[in-house]
Amino acid sequence: MTLPLVLALISGAASQPLLTAYRANTPPTIDGSLEDACWQAASVASPFLSNAGAGLVGDQTQARVCWDEAALYVGIEALEGLLDPRLNMLHLVRAEQTGRDAAVWTEDSVEVFLQPPGHAYYHFAANSGTGTYEAEGLRAPWNCEWQCVATRGGKSYLVEMAIPLAALGGDPTGEWRLNLTRNRSFAKELSTWSGL
Repeated sequence: MTLPLVLALISGAASQPLLTAYRANTPPTIDGSLEDACWQAASVASPFLSNAGAGLVGDQTQARVCWDEAALYVGIEALEGLLDPRLNMLHLVRAEQTGRDAAVWTEDSVEVFLQPPGHAYYHFAANSGTGTYEAEGLRAPWNCEWQCVATRGGKSYLVEMAIPLAALGGDPTGEWRLNLTRNRSFAKELSTWSGL
């Protein structure tokens, strides 16, 4: 019997939001689209709060998590009004960092912090272009063979990740710790699912 993967915020505060990760019968295709059946069935981690203590942020973020025996999958939609082509402000949504081990947190990006039971935490991040970053705790560079694709639309950008469970200790059961953050460079805004 496989137990559900339960994700709680990584800070360990008393009022932890909880998210039960959906067990995917069919894994998503990592293509930067959240149209796969597993994403439609997965619970949503939202709303995101301002790290500055200002409550809810205006341009919200929604994240979904699912898993199978091979990987943990994270799908994130970051609403972004500046992507509306009618506003002529696309250049303000920064995604200049490219490739692996890029400093994507300095621009428009999302970050995933995971901590399986009995392990160090892992940090995965991606911008709205092709830049990615991964680390084990504070150990960088640390690399694993994960997949990540980001796409931009007229109202949001999407980030889809597949993180091999083998790189995270291999056991998908039990209560994991999780935090999800988003960086908006133009607004100088950091928001988070759990609050920091």
